[in-house]
Amino acid sequence: SPSEGHLPMKAYRSAATLLPGLAVLLLAGSAVKPTQSQSDRLLFISDRGGDWDIYSIDGDGGDLRQLTRDSGRNMGPAWSPDGQRIAFASERAGNTDIYIMDADGSNLQRLTDHRARDGGPDWSPDGTKIAFTSSRDARVGIYVMNVDGSDVRCLTDPSSESWNPDWSPDGSRIAFESRLDGNAEIFVMDADGGNQVRLTDHTGDDQHPDWSPDGTRIAFNSARHGREISFDIYTMAADGSDLQRITSEPGLEEYPKWSPGGSRIGFTVGNAAVFVMNADGSNRRRLTEDHFFTAGSVWRPRQ
Repeated sequence: SPSEGHLPMKAYRSAATLLPGLAVLLLAGSAVKPTQSQSDRLLFISDRGGDWDIYSIDGDGGDLRQLTRDSGRNMGPAWSPDGQRIAFASERAGNTDIYIMDADGSNLQRLTDHRARDGGPDWSPDGTKIAFTSSRDARVGIYVMNVDGSDVRCLTDPSSESWNPDWSPDGSRIAFESRLDGNAEIFVMDADGGNQVRLTDHTGDDQHPDWSPDGTRIAFNSARHGREISFDIYTMAADGSDLQRITSEPGLEEYPKWSPGGSRIGFTVGNAAVFVMNADGSNRRRLTEDHFFTAGSVWRPRQ
């Protein structure tokens, strides 16, 4: 699943639909009027240049920038809390591992070097740790490491196939998705892996959780409405209550990400375009106008 690490965050239909466990890992120019501040930038991945590379764009759809240029697939970008660095997964060395780079694409550092697939990185709010998904224990689980790649620890039972970690704003909990009961559901756990609680319980896959900046709500995409190969964006309270459906268009509407102020949500449609909308689903606007593969979006934190 532009939060996972290998297949491109559901590159062709929904990666989770095709290869649920593996998909978890794979996981988002020319200057146009830069009307937004540097804080209002989104990262996404696209094959518009021929390879899966990481791009950034401002919140109005201008100032498109290509940040990676590598023949290996680059996936699942995530801003550091200070907005100065980006963690991502890359196949540039032949296997999928976690890397970090400066916000302009320079100063590349490799954090993991393992025969298993590592992907879907997410920074802790204090910037000292990175949670990620890995297949290093035969099946897919969630791990955490120091920001220099040291002290790698598993937080979930790999037999349950868990992925897409997202740290709560206060750093105390991690939301994630798991196939513990056969289909993807949203869970939360303490930052050390304890106290795992299921928030959703539906036959349709619930995926890609993202905490609101104030920690009160979680956005996610779901196939619960019954249409085949189709996802919509939902939000719910942090305890799983007060479910609200935000989008209702046909097709794949995935990878919701709250803006730093919590007033907007970025998402992708049909693995072909980045959109933004108000947090209530209104004022829906398309930011990218091409039709290349496009997945994931994540906002730069406020400076």
